[in-house]
Amino acid sequence: MKNRNSYGINMEVLLKLIFLWGFSIFFYISIDTGKVQNYVHPRIIPYMKFAIFSFMIISIFLSGEIFKVRRKNNKIIHYLLFIIPLITAFVLPPETMVSESIELNNMKDRENLNIDLKDNLIVEGTIDLDESFISNPLDDREQDSMNLINGYEESRYEMQGDTIIINDNSFLPWLDELYTDIGEYKDRKVEITGFVLKDSRFKQDEFIIARLLMVCCAADMQPIGFLSRYSKASELEADSWVKIDGIIQYDNMEGEEIPVIDVEHIENIDKPEFQFLYPY
Repeated sequence: MKNRNSYGINMEVLLKLIFLWGFSIFFYISIDTGKVQNYVHPRIIPYMKFAIFSFMIISIFLSGEIFKVRRKNNKIIHYLLFIIPLITAFVLPPETMVSESIELNNMKDRENLNIDLKDNLIVEGTIDLDESFISNPLDDREQDSMNLINGYEESRYEMQGDTIIINDNSFLPWLDELYTDIGEYKDRKVEITGFVLKDSRFKQDEFIIARLLMVCCAADMQPIGFLSRYSKASELEADSWVKIDGIIQYDNMEGEEIPVIDVEHIENIDKPEFQFLYPY
């Protein structure tokens, strides 16, 4: 009886090793460069590190089989299907979501803007932006990661004098606060940074000063923000990053009041290195 194994290169094992090492290297580079934040929430990073470790252990066990060639007809072509996502991961850079890919699903007309803002822009019903959600404590390692990525500060409700400062750290808390305590902050000055989100159903002087919220990964990215009024809103470029100074007002729409920012000053700024917000 002929031995079913002979010595040479086992292409099936070789391909498995290439894929295991390829994805491990991609995960490592993404974490090391910080680009991982374009794909997943920082809390996913420990799982990615575990995946790298697991891939390496599997590779060690597989490497002993690489010189054993089986005579049976292995369907190696099946493994080639993994080459597409692996090459794509290295070749195509991560792209930030743009306005064209953001759907304000419930905005049928301007009268339903309040519904859309609550269902889409503050993602009511999908994410509970209450105090417990925003302020769940992180362990030291997770907190360091959040500090590195979003520049978190001590104060979540930052103010300078009578001016509300809405930045990376305070965007979610202030979003919840301004939508919850209706009228409490009327006529209060506000400074906020974000990108310009437009929709054909907005009025000529309206836009959303928005940020992208990543709950788990890029697939669940959602815009959050505030309706803003500016006489030259039509001249603003969609997806451009701006810092605005304005006055908080409230507008009654379909029996509900929502915060609206009357823009007094606006300036273009560079796109920040870290563009996303991450709930704890």
